[in-house]
Amino acid sequence: MRGQSSAEFMIIIAAFLVVLASFTVPQIINPARSTSRDVKLASQARFACDEITNAMNGISASGTGAVDSLEVSIPDNWSMVIEKNPTRMKIGVQIDGETVWMEDNLVYGFDDSLRDIPPGSYVVIVERGGEEGIQKSGDRIYININPIQGGGEWRY
Repeated sequence: MRGQSSAEFMIIIAAFLVVLASFTVPQIINPARSTSRDVKLASQARFACDEITNAMNGISASGTGAVDSLEVSIPDNWSMVIEKNPTRMKIGVQIDGETVWMEDNLVYGFDDSLRDIPPGSYVVIVERGGEEGIQKSGDRIYININPIQGGGEWRY
């Protein structure tokens, strides 16, 4: 009799642990999965912001007609803002229901933005000359800067 009650007790404890695990493990895994996705998204936005800022700073120091291109990839809707005062580039992504902005200082800036850019990979083409602004055409984003004729502002 004693052996049977011990076995029944062990079965009840094992069943309890299985039920407990089936409710707690998903609660542990899902937030971790969501957090890693958010960190990856923020990292990709930071990388894109750094790369575009470096290209714009390089082109602003070059002569008229200079062009640089790069590819950025962000797996969620995002926004890009270039500001004149202070001169900076900002890329925003949605994390936990609010927009998180990654920023970098620009040597030369102007006021323009692109909002709600769909997720995906884009070729960003930075060119010196022409009318200042940001334009999206298909999977390309064009950034024109014109420190000589434009109304932008130098950081220095």
